[in-house]
Formats: sequence, structure tokens, C-alpha cells
Amino acid sequence: WTDATTSLHSKINGVDYGHGMSWAYWNGGAAVSNYHSTIDEGTSNTQLSIPADLAAHSGSNFLMIYGSPVLDFKDGKAHTMKGLWITNGTFFLNVMANGNDYCAKAISSTQISVVFEGFKADGTTSTGTVKYTVQNGTNSLKSWQYVDLSSLGEISSLKVNYEASEDMKGKDGYNAPAYIAVDDVEIYK
Repeated sequence: WTDATTSLHSKINGVDYGHGMSWAYWNGGAAVSNYHSTIDEGTSNTQLSIPADLAAHSGSNFLMIYGSPVLDFKDGKAHTMKGLWITNGTFFLNVMANGNDYCAKAISSTQISVVFEGFKADGTTSTGTVKYTVQNGTNSLKSWQYVDLSSLGEISSLKVNYEASEDMKGKDGYNAPAYIAVDDVEIYK
């Protein structure tokens, strides 16, 4: 997708697993959503949902970001992002409250932060990172919170990733559902 106003664009991180099957979103991506479910219904089947009692930050749609996607600008120019609004989805919230086959439920020492990293046009030169804690012990982010990204300066792309305490890691790395809802991205003109 591309936002017509800001030129913000989601790259497809597609991988072909054979037989013509490509799992683009599952390899890190951003999907436009307006889905809601209860936290108890939060599973991979409701991966694009935010809590039923929480509206989009504005309008009716939001982005559900999964994995470690890279967002860029379709116009090919560098931009300065002012900030954006984030909240957790119901899949993440359910797993933090109850655990699942892949991830234990959150405990008092659990820490999870979403990390936004800006990059110059070459795609390898970082302009810095901004971290926001979305899980602090057994307390999960359940409302929209603003994240100021202006310290990243002028960027050509933005990578989203996660940092977590050891209890949220397994032999393959981060085990919690890597989903974050994003709305109202602000970009300086």
C-alpha cells in the first residue's frame, strides 16, 4: 500500500515457499485493517485486530505491522517523520495474558519494546532508534500512545523491530506475537 498524502509505502517482504505460495505479510509487512476482537479471541486468526472497545486513533482504519518490516516513501525522497500512534493488537494481548504453544505468558520481569530505526537512502546507514515499551511486566499497552520519531531526522526508510527480555525468547529468538497497530503517522512537509 501507499498513503497518497505522505507517500509512506509498505514494501512486500515476500518469500516463495514453492508451489506458487508467497507469504508476504508473514515475513514482515503492514496491512491496512479495521478489525476488532476481544482480547480472549486474540489468536493468529484475529491477527489484524485491536481490542473491541478501542477505536482506531482516528477514522476507521489503522495499520497492523507484523515482524520486522521496512517502510519507505514511494516518491523516493527522504522525509522527516514527526511521530505516530501505536497500540497492541489482541493476538499479542491474549498471549501476554495467557501464553500459547510458542510463548509463555508475561511475568513480573517481562519487558518488550517496539524499536523504530531510521535509515538513509543507502538502506544501511542508521540515523538512530526510538524505543517504546509495549509490555512492562504483566502490564500491556492497551490504549493509543504517541511515539515521537523526530529524533531520527531525515530518513528514506523506517524499520520496525522488537527487543525483549529473556523470558520472551526461545531458540529461534523472539517468541511473542510481533504485531503492533499504528495510526496517524505524522510526517513534516
